[in-house]
Amino acid sequence: MKQRWRYIFISTLAAVLVILLLLFILQHEKQTEEPPAETDKSTVVIRPPETSAADTEEPPAPLPYEGETLTLLGVYDSSGHLGDIDGEAPNVISQISYERNLRLCAKYGVNIVFKYTTDVYADVYSSVSSGIGAPADILNINMLNDAPDFLMKGGAFNLLNSGIDLTGKAYNREFIGYFTQNENCPFLLGSANPSLFASANVLIAKEGHTADALDRAFSDGEVSFETFMSILRDEKIKLTVDAGSLHTLMLGESLFGFEEGEPYVRTDAYVKAYSTLVGYSDVLVASNDEADVYIAPYSERREGYKTYRLPSAEGGGVSIDMSRLYAFAIPVNISKEDSSMVFTLTDALYTESVGIYDEEFDGTAAAFDMSEKSVFCFFRIFGWGDFADHAYSAFISQSSADALREDLAAPETVSCQALKILYERYK
Repeated sequence: MKQRWRYIFISTLAAVLVILLLLFILQHEKQTEEPPAETDKSTVVIRPPETSAADTEEPPAPLPYEGETLTLLGVYDSSGHLGDIDGEAPNVISQISYERNLRLCAKYGVNIVFKYTTDVYADVYSSVSSGIGAPADILNINMLNDAPDFLMKGGAFNLLNSGIDLTGKAYNREFIGYFTQNENCPFLLGSANPSLFASANVLIAKEGHTADALDRAFSDGEVSFETFMSILRDEKIKLTVDAGSLHTLMLGESLFGFEEGEPYVRTDAYVKAYSTLVGYSDVLVASNDEADVYIAPYSERREGYKTYRLPSAEGGGVSIDMSRLYAFAIPVNISKEDSSMVFTLTDALYTESVGIYDEEFDGTAAAFDMSEKSVFCFFRIFGWGDFADHAYSAFISQSSADALREDLAAPETVSCQALKILYERYK
C-alpha cells in the first residue's frame, strides 16, 4: 500500500511539472509573438555640424554656449512640428523646423535634446513638488490637454520677467495678450511654432461647381457673411456644420475675456449670431463625409478642395482653434544658472523662425492673412464647449434665440467662475 501511494504521489508531481512546463512554453511563445507596444519615443539629440579648420588658420572663437545642452520636453507626435526629424520626412514642416534647429545649434554651439513624455504638466508638477529641478529647459505645451492645468495650477515661468521682447515681430501679439493676466504671461506662440497657421479655421470647398461659385464671389476681396450665405442659397450649395464649426461660423471674436479684471461672456452677441444663422437653416446641414463646403482648421483640408476666408455672423478676424495649438513655455523651477542661456536661446528659436514657413503656407493667402486679428477659440478648453453644444442642439431642433439664451445661463455662470479663478491665480 505504501509503495502504491508513493507511485501516485510521484505520478501526480510529474503531471503538475509537465503542465507548468507547457504553460511556461505557451506564455513565452505568446510574448515572443506579441511584443508590448512602445508607448514613447527615445530621446533625440541635434548637434552642431562638425567643422575642420585648415592647419594654417587660427582656431575658431568659441561659440556662446559651446557644448551646452538645451532640452525640450513634449509629447511625441509623428504628425507634429517639433523639428526633431532629419531627412526627407513626410512632414515637410517638421523638416523645415529641423533645419532651423540645426542653424541654432551651429550659431550658439548648443546641443538640442528632445525628451518625450505622456504628460508634460505631470512631469513639471512632480519636479516642482519634489524639488529635483526642472524636467527640461523648454516645454512644448498642448493647449487642449496641458494649458488648463498650467493656467489654473501654475508651473510655467512668467515670461514677462525673462527680458525677452514679446512685442517683437517673432511673437503673436494677440496670443500673448490673451494669456497675460495681472502682468503674468506663461506661454509663447509665434513663428517658432507653425501650428498657428495649421490651426486657423477656414472655409473648405470642393473643386468644381462649388469652388467656381466661391472663386467668383471672393475674386474682389472679402465677402460679407450675408453675401456668402446668399451665394450658397442661390447656387444650391450646402454648408456642413457640427457643434464646433457652427460655433466658429457664429462668432468671429472672443467669447470670453476680461474688462478691468472682471470676466465677461458675450452672450448677447452669441444669441444675435444664432438668430442670424437660423434664417439660413435651409443652407446648413449636419456633418457628413461628402460635404460640398465645410469649416475646419487649415490642417484638415482635403485633396480636391480649396480654402477660402471664413466669414462670421458676428465680429471679424481669423479664428484659431485653441485645441490644435502647441505653445512653448519655460518651467517655473528653472535654475537661475540656466535661465540666461534658456531665455537667449528661446528668443533665438523665435527670431530664427521669422518667415521660414511663409513659402509652405503661401497657399493660404486667399483664406486668411495671419497679420490680421487672431481670435482664439476656447471651444474645447475649460469645458467651454457647452456654448457650442447648446447652440448646435438648438439649431438642430430649430429652437428660437430666446430659448437658446435660457440654455446659456448655466454655461455663462460656470465660464465666469473659471475666468475668475484664472484671474485670481495670477494676482
